[in-house]
Amino acid sequence: MLRVYFVMDVMGGEVVHAVAGEREKYRRVDESSIVCDSPEVVDVFRTIMPSNTYVADLDRIQGRGRNDEHIKKIAGETRLILDRGFERPEDLNEIDFPFTPVFGTETSHPSVLEYSPGAFVSIDMKMGRVISKHFPESPGKILDLLNSYSLQGVIFLQLEKVGTERGFMSPELEYILDKSSNPVYVGGGIRGMDDLISLESMGCAGVLVSTAVHRGKIDLNVIRRGYL
Repeated sequence: MLRVYFVMDVMGGEVVHAVAGEREKYRRVDESSIVCDSPEVVDVFRTIMPSNTYVADLDRIQGRGRNDEHIKKIAGETRLILDRGFERPEDLNEIDFPFTPVFGTETSHPSVLEYSPGAFVSIDMKMGRVISKHFPESPGKILDLLNSYSLQGVIFLQLEKVGTERGFMSPELEYILDKSSNPVYVGGGIRGMDDLISLESMGCAGVLVSTAVHRGKIDLNVIRRGYL
């Protein structure tokens, strides 16, 4: 079974269309979506009605604000995993709604792993390089560390492919699937239903999707069910 998470990138209180990790170019999602006619967090959520939701608070990740009041409105209605730029364990205490944390290599310190069993870790990569503030900068060393923890998932996120529908395959993905002792999730470059089938056949545990949903290339019934 391939678990499917619908991605909502939130900036300035609105859901935005993320493209290639170039955050200064992100625009409100309703400008390009054929499914949603509003960028408001609750409106997008009510339109899609995902069983599983991945939210990235881009303002908090960049250290210039937060979107807690918007995210809180949907937190009790979905299986929510949240990337909020958690750097240290104490950052987890700021949240007063149900969520599972995503620790991204872009912002997090490995010490957070000691305080949150069952979390996700996102290996954030761009053009084959790990984006890291505190984690090791090679996928191999990161996986050596992560394999000593029982995680809900390791997310392989190819930022240069986000929002592009360029396809998900890469040597790094094959390496991570082979080496990780934790379930592997994939984000970036997903083109449609055929890619979901391919990821499941490769042994991936889950996938993060957004652009293909907004372009009508992934069946909303799959998103609402939460798995392929």
